[in-house]
Amino acid sequence: MGKLTEGQELVLLGEPGTKGIEVLSTRSPEKLRTRFSDRYLSEETKRSGRLKEALRKRSAVELVSDYLPGFMEKYGVAKAVSVGRGGVLASLWQFLAEEGLDPKTGRQVKPGPGCRFSLSAIPVSQFTIEVCELFQANPYRLLSENCWILALDRGFQFVRDLLSAEELIAHQIEEENYNAKGLRAGFEGDHHARTEILLPAAVFGEITGDHQRLRTDTPGGAFLTKEHMDELDRIC
Repeated sequence: MGKLTEGQELVLLGEPGTKGIEVLSTRSPEKLRTRFSDRYLSEETKRSGRLKEALRKRSAVELVSDYLPGFMEKYGVAKAVSVGRGGVLASLWQFLAEEGLDPKTGRQVKPGPGCRFSLSAIPVSQFTIEVCELFQANPYRLLSENCWILALDRGFQFVRDLLSAEELIAHQIEEENYNAKGLRAGFEGDHHARTEILLPAAVFGEITGDHQRLRTDTPGGAFLTKEHMDELDRIC
């Protein structure tokens, strides 16, 4: 991997806030049942479980290599970091700020590059949105796992190729299930299989030549600030 430079595209790989949603679901199941049916909660637990099983022994970035071998070089990946505590916003700040660290001392000697970004460009599942509404939580400040921020030279092409590869494999699995068990994807009944994109991906910003970190999908814009807390710190 290389250096962050102006014009590189920022991609979010995976879904934000999933670990935080799991924690909230475990700690406050009765509150969730005030809004969701047991069947719906069971479906979401299974969906989460499928992703965890796929990533049990490897990271999301490693799983991408199965879909797009050699993707790091092909799409010019300069940097990739996992999103964790504090969610996308905390990780994005750290992603940029650590470029200004002295490699010998670990001290901040310059601010690091800037960016323009849009949170509304990031795919968030309906379940995550509704749980965050229930707990009045911001999904972009929520503990995440199996979620990565990448800076790439060819981010839009990467996203298109990844989603196309995932859809192709999803359809192959659907046909295999149908041929073997008579299960057809896309329905909720007991005699149907569910096929889905394991790793959503989207371009949500770009690296800029200045040091400003501007969110562009709010009226008048808003600047990214250093995040110290996760939403779980406030709720739990």
